[in-house]
Amino acid sequence: MPASLAHVGLAAITVELDLNEIVNALVYAALGVVVFTLAFWVMAKAVPFSMRKEIEEDQNTALGVIVGSVILGLAIVIGAAIHGGTTVVTEAPPNAAAGAANSSASASAPAPTAAPNAR
Repeated sequence: MPASLAHVGLAAITVELDLNEIVNALVYAALGVVVFTLAFWVMAKAVPFSMRKEIEEDQNTALGVIVGSVILGLAIVIGAAIHGGTTVVTEAPPNAAAGAANSSASASAPAPTAAPNAR
C-alpha cells in the first residue's frame, strides 16, 4: 500500500483497461467533437451577424453568455447521447414490495406531536 494512502486505511485500487474500451472512448470522443463542431458551425451560420466580431471587437457580453450557454447545452446533450443514459427496469427487486408496504404504512400514520407547553 502506498504510504500516502496508508494513514487513511485505503487500499490501492487497480484499474484494468481493455484495448477495446480505450478505442471506444477515443472514437466516441472524436465523434462528440465532430458533432459539437458541426452544431456550432450551424449556429454561427444561422445568425445574421458575425459572432466573432460581436464578442471580440464590440465586447458584447450578453452574446458571449448566450454562446457559452449554447456550448454547455450542446456538450450536455452530446455527452448524454454518447453515454446512452437510459435504463429500463424490467422487474422490481425482491424486497421492493415489502419496502413499499412499510413506507406507505409509515406515511399514513400521523406524525407525533410535541406536548403542549404548560405555563
